[in-house]
Amino acid sequence: MSDAEIARHKDPKRLFFNYHRATKPLYKKPLYKDPRAFIALLIIVLLAIFIADVVEKEKVGKPPIEIHKML
Repeated sequence: MSDAEIARHKDPKRLFFNYHRATKPLYKKPLYKDPRAFIALLIIVLLAIFIADVVEKEKVGKPPIEIHKML
């Protein structure tokens, strides 16, 4: 690369921005300390547990499918 091409790609402001973006955390507060985020995560986890429980109960209640009868 020539000196002109190198000079064109030098951008100290962009370098400074990228450095701060890489070293500082994305959020000011952790998600578990933010009440809205904590409640949203709690609802998602409880919903996933509920759905897994319902699916498991449905599997227990149904007899296994016999393949040779379907053919």
